[in-house]
Parts: sequence; C-alpha cells; structure tokens
Amino acid sequence: MTDPVREKLISNNFLSHFFTKEGFAGYPKGSYIGYREHGYYLDENEIVGHLRGDWLTDEKLKINSDLKNTIVSHIFEIFMNAYGHGKKNGFSHGAMSCGRYDKKEGKLSLSVVDFGHGVCESVRRFQKEPDLSDSEALIWALKRGNSTKTDSQGLDIPRGLGFGLLSDFVGINQGKIEIYTNSAHAIANARNEYVVSKKGQSLNGTIVDIEINCDGKKYSFFDESKTDLTAYF
Repeated sequence: MTDPVREKLISNNFLSHFFTKEGFAGYPKGSYIGYREHGYYLDENEIVGHLRGDWLTDEKLKINSDLKNTIVSHIFEIFMNAYGHGKKNGFSHGAMSCGRYDKKEGKLSLSVVDFGHGVCESVRRFQKEPDLSDSEALIWALKRGNSTKTDSQGLDIPRGLGFGLLSDFVGINQGKIEIYTNSAHAIANARNEYVVSKKGQSLNGTIVDIEINCDGKKYSFFDESKTDLTAYF
C-alpha cells in the first residue's frame, strides 16, 4: 500500500488489529477515536462513554451540554441499529466503528459498520412485504418515527428518531451523513432531507458515515428551541 494509506491505517489503530509486527502494537487502552470492535452484545455504557468522553469532547466541539447529550443519544441509536440489523439467524455479529479527528481541517468523522442482513431486509421482514425494493425500504426506515424495533435491546428509548435529528444538525453544521445498506445509498442534502439511490452492488450489512465540522460558526445558529432535545443518558 502507499505510504499515506499505511500511515492513516496505523494512526487510526486499524492495522494493529490484524498485524502483530513491531509498530502495529496499537494504542494502549484509553481515549482514542480510531478503529474499535464493540463485541457481540450491546454495551451501552462502553459506547456512550466512548462517544461522550473520546469522540464528542469539548476540546473538539463546543456546544450546549443538552445538545451534546442529545447528539450522543441519537448517535447511540445508530449503534442500536447496527446491533439490531446486524443479526443473522437471531445472532448478532456485533458492530465496528472508526473515528477520526482532523484538527487541521476541523472535521470530526465517525463510521459505524455491521455485517448483518441490512436495514432494507429488516424492513421487508418487519413489514412482511418481500417485494419491497431496497430503495423503498430505506426510504421507509429513514422517516421519523419509523422503526422495526428489532434493536431495542431492552432499553426504554423511543426508536426512529436518530437519523432525523442527526440530519438536522449535520445539515446546519454543513457536515455529512451517508448510509450504505444492501443495494441502497442515502445522503442528507442541504434541506436536511435524505436522497436515496440504488447502487450497482449490494452490501451484506450497513455502513453509516457521519462528518461534523468543528468550526463554531457552522452551528452557532442552530435553533435548539425547535429541536427535540430529549437525551437518554
């Protein structure tokens, strides 16, 4: 691989999970936002602690504490989605995430991945509509309040809200949120609406990518009074 790619994979702690050579030892346990494997069972304390304490720290993004807790809560919903839609034959394959903070560019990124049967297949099973296309199923899943509820994990958290609030915030923040699942792809546009399209190849699983700008000028006009600021943690 090229040197820039190699350095990126080392810096986000990815290569250390697959190579034992000197130089790939990985980070000691602690606060970093690189590659992480979250195991077969959803550990809300571990994930919320990582999001709040490592990823969305005050040093990176200075926002109202209520808004911060709300964003953490709804990003956690994405992890719940990963564990729910990541099930095959009733068994969860867990989830992986990789975060990166580019201090020079002032950008904070997070990707959450699972290799289950995907959001679209979950919707078809929940709706009992086997002929529903991947694009139609993803459009349904992205509507506020819609949820297959396969991923509740016993937690008393309203479902189907995470992507809506995140698209609002990311849109105003001039960031980006994208979803790849089965053969469907969704990206939030400038009007905070998801545009869904069909991809040429199908992914057995789901990838959610979020990118936030840490420049305070790009979210200072966010009207919190018009937003559901319910935090679950």
